[in-house]
Amino acid sequence: MKDSNILIVTNYFAPEMGAAPNRMFLLCNNLSMRGYKPIVICPIPNYPKSKVYDGYKNKIILKEQIKKLSLIRPLIYSSNSSNKLKRVISMFSFALWLVLLIPYCVIVYSPKKIIIQSPPLVVGFVGVLLGRLFRREVILNVSDLWPKTALELGFFNKGLLYWLLLIIEKNMYTLSNKILCQSEEIILHIRCLAKKSKLFLYRNLTKENVEHLEIEQTEVRLIYAGLLGHAQGMYKIVQKVNFSKLNIYLDIYGDGYERDSIVNFIKDKTHINYKGVIKREQLLHQYKYYNLALVPLSTPIYGAVPSKIYELINNHIPIIYCGSGEAAKIILDNNVGSVIGSEDFETMEQVLLDIRSNLEILKEFKKNTIFSSTIIFNFDTQFDNFLKFIK
Repeated sequence: MKDSNILIVTNYFAPEMGAAPNRMFLLCNNLSMRGYKPIVICPIPNYPKSKVYDGYKNKIILKEQIKKLSLIRPLIYSSNSSNKLKRVISMFSFALWLVLLIPYCVIVYSPKKIIIQSPPLVVGFVGVLLGRLFRREVILNVSDLWPKTALELGFFNKGLLYWLLLIIEKNMYTLSNKILCQSEEIILHIRCLAKKSKLFLYRNLTKENVEHLEIEQTEVRLIYAGLLGHAQGMYKIVQKVNFSKLNIYLDIYGDGYERDSIVNFIKDKTHINYKGVIKREQLLHQYKYYNLALVPLSTPIYGAVPSKIYELINNHIPIIYCGSGEAAKIILDNNVGSVIGSEDFETMEQVLLDIRSNLEILKEFKKNTIFSSTIIFNFDTQFDNFLKFIK
């Protein structure tokens, strides 16, 4: 029935890798399981390297079915270049497609609700504008605070473009009927900027939990799984932290622009291994071989909580978090790991040495991850409340 149709607009979606594609796929898949019929507008897969995936090349636009999800995928100009103009053109590329595809989906599928992912900011704003134009209930899903985040990461300076994006951001919030926020900091920011009251804390929780092996209590098995970019700073970590001296093995999974530098540097290292890129399902099964995980952020980003934190808690793996803000508070409040400053390599070595010398610390952290994943960060409980919110 068309009454159950719901339109989703997102710049990132499976089979792309990373937190944003995983979050949006999980959202859509669970909407489908709860009786909705999601229609997803998303680009032909290209993230994170801005290269079209095999099997999708030489396509301008295509329709695809993943499980019970109906997807409409246009080809966009994608760029993660440091060139500001290229980034702006990339944002407008998908936004222009929405001018055609949202009216098409409204006419053909008649969805009563539209969920729109932001960032990219221009995509979010155009989606919200079109949703209101066609008198649909617009639910904005905010995972990062652009352009504030772009300013903090050095993508923009305060100038004409930045102030224009600030105007777009405020109007996007104001025009939305309801807003999903990934963190408490995002809620606070939006309330101050747009005076919105219909806000919902929708953390990027996961629901997978794999069987764990009992790792020998004489060793620490450390994992990093994620993007290998400047924001994560893994290249500096493998350079500065002496894992051989600590007698701790670090396995690295993932891809990104620091990958080749990392691989070349660790060629002669005995305690660091690069494991390549594996699918999410495979990674979930690899988790059972580890009893500690590394989640670093080289640059603090207001409003951002790395999604990997919830995934690790859900799979009962204690965390070494490098950073500050809300993510650090979550880890400390729930005692599921240790927090150190970004790029504080001396303290990182000391924390790892303390854990290596007293493995009872890991036992306590793990016990707390089990409690937290069951009671505090339970996906199904959050999703039930989310459905009440959008109804």
